[in-house]
Amino acid sequence: MKDIFSTIKRFPFSTWIAIVDALILILGGILFFYGYKEYTGHIFKFATFILALPLWYAILRDIFKMKFGVDLIAGVAILGAWILGQHLAGLIIILMLSGGEALEAYAMDRAKFELTKLLQKSPTHATKKVGEKYIEISVDEIIPGDEILIKSGEIMPVDGVVISGSSLVDESNLTGESLPIEKTAGSLISSGTENTTGSLLIKAEKIAKESRYAKIILLVKEAEESKAPIVRLADKYAIVFTLITAVVATFTWFLFHDSLRVLAVLVVATPCPLILATPIAMISGMSRSAKSGIIVKNGGALESLSRVRTILFDKTGTITVGTPEIEEINSLDGEDKNLLSIAASLDHGSSHILARSIVNKALLENALLYKVSNFKEIFGQGVEGTIESMKYLLGKLAFIKSQNIYIPKKIEDSHNKYHDEGKMIVYISRGIEVIGSIVFSDKARKDAEGIFEKLRTDYGISTAMLTGDHENVALRIANQVGIKDVYAECKPEDKVAIVEKASKINGLVAMVGDGINDAPALARADVGIAMAFHGDTSSSYAADIAIMHNSIKRVADVYYIAKKTVNIAKQGIFLGIGLSIIAMVFAGLGYISPVSGALLQEVIDVMVILGALRVLRIKT
Repeated sequence: MKDIFSTIKRFPFSTWIAIVDALILILGGILFFYGYKEYTGHIFKFATFILALPLWYAILRDIFKMKFGVDLIAGVAILGAWILGQHLAGLIIILMLSGGEALEAYAMDRAKFELTKLLQKSPTHATKKVGEKYIEISVDEIIPGDEILIKSGEIMPVDGVVISGSSLVDESNLTGESLPIEKTAGSLISSGTENTTGSLLIKAEKIAKESRYAKIILLVKEAEESKAPIVRLADKYAIVFTLITAVVATFTWFLFHDSLRVLAVLVVATPCPLILATPIAMISGMSRSAKSGIIVKNGGALESLSRVRTILFDKTGTITVGTPEIEEINSLDGEDKNLLSIAASLDHGSSHILARSIVNKALLENALLYKVSNFKEIFGQGVEGTIESMKYLLGKLAFIKSQNIYIPKKIEDSHNKYHDEGKMIVYISRGIEVIGSIVFSDKARKDAEGIFEKLRTDYGISTAMLTGDHENVALRIANQVGIKDVYAECKPEDKVAIVEKASKINGLVAMVGDGINDAPALARADVGIAMAFHGDTSSSYAADIAIMHNSIKRVADVYYIAKKTVNIAKQGIFLGIGLSIIAMVFAGLGYISPVSGALLQEVIDVMVILGALRVLRIKT
């Protein structure tokens, strides 16, 4: 019984109206076939009245709010059908109306169901130190002063300061910093960032609800509330169509004084094509997007995206890969591959994020791996080990210096240059001398360079890059991919302000991002697009569209799908309106009865539906 009630609650009210309506039509058909015509009439009359009540209530509510949509003509037609005893026509209109609303609701629920797979990444529990013991508590139970153990791979639950331990913390999803930041005793920790290597013992400075992550979530809610509501595509044409219908119906009455002819005009004018064209096209567009690994929350997002003239992009994890990759291998003796072999051999036992990049690079190039003895790792600093009786060190420049290794001036100069460019460098020493270095950077995606040119030339879209990273790093990436406008060192609230400014100047704006720091801007933009392949909670939740594939090219793909989807939906609307106007003329002249008009509308509906399904064949 519980499962039955949960199933009932899962479907929207319009779906149940459509189901009940269809069952009543079937029941009436059976009774009519077996000769119980009078029962059929009573059932249809009662059912039309009951099933139309929610519609009439919604129409009256909208009229008091000075809102006039596509439902108004349908409501008048149903009322007229009921008064004049044309109950079959009324039920058919109700079926089409509720069916269209059910399709829209289904599309939104389906998208939300897919999106929930990405959510709930933020921590709910934490490990608290009490004396010499560690106990698990709820994040909501943390109070300032509590000592919290953060293990490798865990998300920081609250803001705090490191008491002990050393680790690299990934702050890219919060601040936009592309490379992990070393955290040692005394370092500040922000909630929502990820501990990537060693364990940290931190002292909580705020409760979870007052931490930085919670404040960003609050920004998201405020941004969503300030976003203008979406106007349904069909409603934009409803007023004109309603006026045309009123004119034709009025002329019919003055010319013929025949209520059935007027009702027939209203029935064939029932805007089922308006009601059906948009949701079916949008559902098809959402389905077509899903085939490309793009989850669209609702059809309104596709409609808004089709009218966007400006797209703002986050840098880290959106335009760039988001993880440090090897850019250069500099061996002082010219043997780059051998230097890679030594580095990979030393780092083979390390859990450091840079170590994984080094080992993967060595495996990709089939580099030789040496046997390492006396291996030792100093978290956040580097590693040491013995290869063929020689002691090697690999790590940060400060680590190498601390071991009394001579550092040539050439290396010092290049180190400062790389650091200013936002790159990370590790050094390898053998004995008492440095033998080379490996340079890491957050590189632009391979498919990023062409997309901005395509958006500009093919679609006339202006683009800009927003990032919390330093200006010199941002400009380097922007020059690589061809973006002219750059906003660097942006906080979450700065990104929201930039979105609002662009919206005032250029109209509808889309924002593309992937991290916690992008969530408020994604929520505030007319269309938020999340690079959600890694499953970040807040950005995916705040966005209207989630891209599941690790490719920025999907941004251009979903824009193209949106443009084509809306064009096809408009074609269906204009086709439906045109055929309905022709049918109204014939109905006014007495060639179409109310029931025949309702059936004729079904033929028009089928044509509109088949036209809308062309969206499924869109090629990107």
